[in-house]
Parts: sequence; C-alpha cells; structure tokens
Amino acid sequence: TTSATTDCDQDQNIVPGSSTTTNKVGSLWPNWIHPAGLAYVELEGSDVPSSAYRKLMEALECMQCRPPPAATSVKNTSSSMITGPYVVDLGACPGGWTAVMRRMGCKVIAVDRSELASNLMEDDMVHFIKGDAFTFDPTTAAATTAAWMVSDVIAYPERVAELLETWCSNKWADYMVITVKFQGDKPAWSELNHAIHLAKSNGYNCRAKHFFNNKNEVTLMVSKKEDTTTAAATIGGGISNVDGKGWG
Repeated sequence: TTSATTDCDQDQNIVPGSSTTTNKVGSLWPNWIHPAGLAYVELEGSDVPSSAYRKLMEALECMQCRPPPAATSVKNTSSSMITGPYVVDLGACPGGWTAVMRRMGCKVIAVDRSELASNLMEDDMVHFIKGDAFTFDPTTAAATTAAWMVSDVIAYPERVAELLETWCSNKWADYMVITVKFQGDKPAWSELNHAIHLAKSNGYNCRAKHFFNNKNEVTLMVSKKEDTTTAAATIGGGISNVDGKGWG
C-alpha cells in the first residue's frame, strides 16, 4: 500500500522450491529471505560520508517503509518556507543518514551544529540548518509537517526520550527512526521503556530493535496510530515491544 507520506510494501515471501510468492502482513525480522537473516544494507559510492547509514537502512528494511521522494528543490523556491514531503535529520553531521534519504530522492532538512560533508552541503535538495537538534522547531522552517524524522544524535537516553516526546506531542512527523544510545555494559531498560511509553501515550506506535549494525544502542521505529493500514503492514500492527539479538 502507498500513503501520502510514505511508500510501504507488504513483504514478498518466496516459498522455498517454488517460483510463487505470498504476501504476509507484519514485521518479519530476522528474515530467512536475506543471508543469515540480515538485510543487505551496503551502499556503493563516495557520497555517503559515514558507515552509520547502515543502521537506518536496517530500520527501513524492517519497517518495509521508506520516505516519499520530492519533486521540488529546497533551495530553488520563491518561498522561505519548505513545502511538500520532506525528512528532518536531527544531529545530521557528517551526513550518513541524510545521504541515505537523498539516495531515495527525498528532500531533507538537516540540523546540526557542524556542517555536513561538502557534497551534501552543495545538494539543492538538502537544507542545512546550523543549530541544536533538541531545540529545533520544524514549524520555523517548513509550512507543512514532516513526512519523517530521523535521528542518530549522540545523547543520554533521557534526552532522546525528551526529544521523542516533543515531536510526538506536537505531531511534527508521521514516521520517526531514532537511536537510543547506552552507557556501560547494560541497556538502560527503564529509560527505553519510558521513551516507548511517551510515544504510545501521544498517539504513536513504537517498537525498539537491536539491529546487527547497532552497537551499544537500539533503534526506535515510530509511526502514527492513525496510519493503521501501513502501520500494521510494516511494524507489527502497532505492537510496542523490545527486540534484541543478545546483549552479551
């Protein structure tokens, strides 16, 4: 199915020994379709300035969703306010996650105190804002809400929970992918559960997973509950839970 804010496809499950496929709704991860149950997330080319992009690629593969492409540039416009579908990348430097969004044809608002890689700074579809990811208000830069917000910002779990609450309570994005980073040997389960609760209490589905390319962190995948069709087809029908591959 396709919505106005995202492209979400049902999983195509290849039946062993058969040329037929079956559509199954739900989040299938790990998936035997991929080698060792892992998604192929390698991008060729020198336009991706950081290997951290693999975490975002895994999340999009798991959600079976991706942001919509944009037709108009953020720089060649008569209005100072950005319109149309766009993605906000918070804590974007050096630009690995922004580069993924650009590969998908998205219009990106990238927010960070430091500039992105030069190729992204010169990209007409990237609007860079020098500032704090935690205080950025998208209504000051865009005339419409964001299709997606993504963030791989380095911060304590409590700060990430505050960021998530701000975006969810203001309904600033339809979909979000955010990493929550931990300190020490053990995950901050209390803070993680609190972040999931904040998303749910503000009308969003939320799921946390520890992907192959995650280190001492997990990835939150968030979607508005109103999008019942695409949410059910992409992130497990809105069931909020925590999945891990083993924490050591």
